[in-house]
Amino acid sequence: MNELETDRLILRPLVEADLPIYRPMWENKNVTQYLSTSEQIGAAFADRAFKAWTKRRDEQGYAPWAMVRRSDNAFMGHCGLQWIKDFGAPEVLYMLDEPYWGEGYATEGAMASVAFGLGALRLDKIAGMAFEENRASCRVLEKCGLSYVKPINFHGDDLLYYERIGT
Repeated sequence: MNELETDRLILRPLVEADLPIYRPMWENKNVTQYLSTSEQIGAAFADRAFKAWTKRRDEQGYAPWAMVRRSDNAFMGHCGLQWIKDFGAPEVLYMLDEPYWGEGYATEGAMASVAFGLGALRLDKIAGMAFEENRASCRVLEKCGLSYVKPINFHGDDLLYYERIGT
């Protein structure tokens, strides 16, 4: 599926035209402070993510989408599913630019992504990770029906691991 829509969002594939807006998000320390590795910082990573996710979408049928606000087509960040070999399952992930924080967009996009994974893709499990101090991200995962499982160390970061088993 190329696109999902919710009440307020369009989740669609990232396109090259997004990169001029997307790159600065990866350079904003407030936006990137809770990413799980320091390697995921900077404009160059936005380009790598775009290329990798385009390839994964073609190969697997899913990858993180661009998150766009329906009311004005504002590009807000990304949201979706990404395969994590260590878990044997995809992770639901999201990153929003600061002007869009606190409005429920991450939850709305993540819920649509989880529903897509469990429904259309018929996945058995969806994982999620968050830093313990990032309570907002933990709440997003919980609102998506993921349950806390255990603390983990992932790529050198101490994180909380969540998962949801498909029905």
